[in-house]
Amino acid sequence: MKEEILQNKIVEIIKSKSLLEFITNQERLNEALNKDSDENMIPNFSIDHLLKEKYSASAKRVLQNLDDYDIISGESIRSISLDRTQRLYPDLILFNRLKRQIVVIENKTSGQTERESITELFGYAHEIRNHLPFFSDYDINYILIATDFNTLLDHSLAGQLLISDINLLCLKPEIIDEYIKGLSIYFPSGWSDIGQLDLTSDALVSYTMCLYEKENISMESFDVTTVVKMACDLIRNSAGKFKSSGLYLVWQNGHGDYLNHCKIGITIYVINPFAFLPPAYSLGFPLNTDSVLAKYLKLYVEDNGTLIHPSSMFGIAEEAERLLDKYFIVEWDRASSWQIDMADKHFALQRRPLQWDSWGAIGDYVRYCFLHPASSRYMFTDWEREKGGGYFSPYIGLQIINQLAGDKIFKLGAFSHREIFQFGLQLGCYRYACKNANELDEDKAPSYEAFLFWNALQITQSIKEITARVRDTPDINAEVSFPLAIEKAAIYPDYNRRIDNFVNWFTSDFINAEQNPTMARIFELAIQTFHYFDPLFESSLPSQEKLSIEATYSSIVREKVAEISLDKRSSVEYNYDMIASLNKNYYSGNLLELSDKEIIDTLSKIPDNELTKEFDCIFLSLLDSIKGGLFHNLNPLQLSNAIDWKAFKESADHMYDEGNRKLSILISQNGIVGLGIIESIMSLNNKDEIFVQFYPTHSVQLMTLRVKWEDLQNGNFKL
Repeated sequence: MKEEILQNKIVEIIKSKSLLEFITNQERLNEALNKDSDENMIPNFSIDHLLKEKYSASAKRVLQNLDDYDIISGESIRSISLDRTQRLYPDLILFNRLKRQIVVIENKTSGQTERESITELFGYAHEIRNHLPFFSDYDINYILIATDFNTLLDHSLAGQLLISDINLLCLKPEIIDEYIKGLSIYFPSGWSDIGQLDLTSDALVSYTMCLYEKENISMESFDVTTVVKMACDLIRNSAGKFKSSGLYLVWQNGHGDYLNHCKIGITIYVINPFAFLPPAYSLGFPLNTDSVLAKYLKLYVEDNGTLIHPSSMFGIAEEAERLLDKYFIVEWDRASSWQIDMADKHFALQRRPLQWDSWGAIGDYVRYCFLHPASSRYMFTDWEREKGGGYFSPYIGLQIINQLAGDKIFKLGAFSHREIFQFGLQLGCYRYACKNANELDEDKAPSYEAFLFWNALQITQSIKEITARVRDTPDINAEVSFPLAIEKAAIYPDYNRRIDNFVNWFTSDFINAEQNPTMARIFELAIQTFHYFDPLFESSLPSQEKLSIEATYSSIVREKVAEISLDKRSSVEYNYDMIASLNKNYYSGNLLELSDKEIIDTLSKIPDNELTKEFDCIFLSLLDSIKGGLFHNLNPLQLSNAIDWKAFKESADHMYDEGNRKLSILISQNGIVGLGIIESIMSLNNKDEIFVQFYPTHSVQLMTLRVKWEDLQNGNFKL
């Protein structure tokens, strides 16, 4: 259909004041927003979900301006540019008198102009502001009408939506025999949702501004708190202008001999976009892999890795740095990331949090997550929500950042040997932090308060996953409360007894030591020997104690590996991968040639310290590959009513058209749903079906079913 014919029809509809009624598919906007009020919908940071939610809210704001308007241009196309040599011709401009908002409508039909339409559309906004200076984004509404939204246009729209709060509505004419039946709401899709729920490991990167006292300016001569608050406000304000996404953390240096007596630090974290590229390639995101830019970026990441620090983190701090320079010596310290910092005990000893805030997509998610109705049921206690300071509190807000960064154990409701061991290490270190806070001198207060805070933050996530499992299973007696404290004043006088009670309950009831004796033993050992597995403490252990710990762990490894080896080699045809792993890590490729005695002798020759150092990453991974994690009968899983099955279907159809026949709906043990890829010889036969993977109520094995999309969409599929 020619653009002129399409525009004339749209002008006719607008003049009759029936544009709002002519737009179809409006109910889809509510589907994407239903999860905002569903207490069973656990928030996650899926890019696809963020895009759908932002677009739906944006499009609804545009629709609200189509009930009463004046036509400024459209019946006869006029330039809106002040410069006669640089003319801009929007197809239609409307003005809502009651709300005093402008609606710009761009109508494109040819493939070439669709590539340019996004640039033209937002170019009109600049001209509007030439007439109305400082006119806000909220007061400008964009409508883009196109007969076909190609990949480039889709990606451009998605990119604008993710980094800004524009009001945008995309419409696609429903044309039958040159007759326009309606204008259907179109949903831009820059990515396909294939199970990406957290940020990747290098996605939140950082640099730190360290503030040192100047020789000629005493910190007692000015209000340090106010100066730092103003600097942080400047950072957040600049971040908004530059459309950055991230957070800052202000901390007091509790470790006096570290960083040459730096008094205060401001660590700035921003999203590193380069970290998304490798997963996007490996998991099949729809990227234009033939473009020069895509090829260059792929090679750049391959050469430099994914831990890349955008220069924007320095740009958003320029104004703050100029202010701070008047009062402090300001130096930038170490390139890092959230996950590196969370694993660094020096960080925990040094940085006592004072304040924090977030902006952009990170800030939106933090606020959305805390205020979501599901947070009171799944994420935060009543005390945290009502008296804990809200998301302004570092303890509350950084829990959300930890969740967002995927920096927690027991993710998605899985309780493996390796994660039970890591929980034991967490618990042992937390007990040590409580002991230090109670016993150390007051002059070390900032350090031990910092150490207690970060250990409490880490173990909080684990305790909440455990609490969720207790809630979701009839197998476990009521949980024994854990004595959490984030500051010295909150530590229970009898914290040791309370921790012991929790450990006894966790071992006997949660792990079920009678049925899982190895896991129970590993958990209790981890609590007792946490210091061996952390470089900060391991170096100060007495040599005799280290030898004793290594002897204990190596004996477990030798006993279990010998048992596994003898079992698996008796049926080689079913255990090729397992035998290959055993050969690689313990037998130098000779397992099948060894007698029973030689197997034991070979294991005995491996040094104790070598077996112990590899206990976590190699031995426990081996154990999990054989036995799996803890099994609890689960109450029937209640899927959220707000799941947007239509959107999942659209993403799946796109990937099916690209040749992928192994698509699956993934339902985790705690109810999170995503689109993914199955590792199976099975394949889909057509677009009407999809695989569904989930854990049945009475099974520890992941089950895969082939189901009809219509059964998912109409609610006939039950777990």
